[in-house]
Amino acid sequence: MNKLISLALLVGVATASQAVILTQTYTLASVESWDSLGSANNDVIVLSLDSFVGSDNMNYVLTGLGWNLTITAVAPSWLSEVRTQFRNTSNTDGFNGQYSVANNSGTATYTSSGIVDLIGLGLDLSMDADEMLTLEFFESADDNANWIDAYLSGSMTMQFSATPVPEPTSLAVLGLGALVMMRRRK
Repeated sequence: MNKLISLALLVGVATASQAVILTQTYTLASVESWDSLGSANNDVIVLSLDSFVGSDNMNYVLTGLGWNLTITAVAPSWLSEVRTQFRNTSNTDGFNGQYSVANNSGTATYTSSGIVDLIGLGLDLSMDADEMLTLEFFESADDNANWIDAYLSGSMTMQFSATPVPEPTSLAVLGLGALVMMRRRK
């Protein structure tokens, strides 16, 4: 009987901690890329992951990314200089994305043709407890100091793995149950 109860407890814990894959598409309209990373001029977008899911107490990891972006690079800037930094609030995890390798100015559209697996690339990004993702649009080479180097518009699709964070009360009840079962065995 004790083995059956402990198996049920283990199944309950495993079920409560199962990851859910969440996908959200964000529309970008007239985003501006001005200067090098960290410039106060650059457009920065902060996304609250909690608001699109509607659930508190989740551990979020950005696991996939897709894009369909039209980029206009203002001469003398190049399309290949446009970057996006994806990072958590504490700046302890993040990566930079590049969309083009074209060494010219002008307008072009770039698409990922689906969701890129960030885990496979070693770029999966863990969110902090505040459940916020920061995107900064910047230039790898600043050709137009203190002026707009590029404009971006289109969409980005992000895929997150979300795992519930066990509440302290639930953990205490599970721990108490384990103690009772161990005591009964003796």
